[in-house]
Amino acid sequence: MQVNYDNYIKIPIVLLSDTNVSSSAKLLYGLLVLLTYQQGYCYANNSFSR
Repeated sequence: MQVNYDNYIKIPIVLLSDTNVSSSAKLLYGLLVLLTYQQGYCYANNSFSR
């Protein structure tokens, strides 16, 4: 089965269960990891497009 990494975000269980980290920060982490996986790098910018 081919896994399409564009369809989901992976968040480590250690981060997911940490109550000191907000839900938004967890999603942001997952999005940054996804973008890094897709393109090999990720950097901050004021615009975002796919």
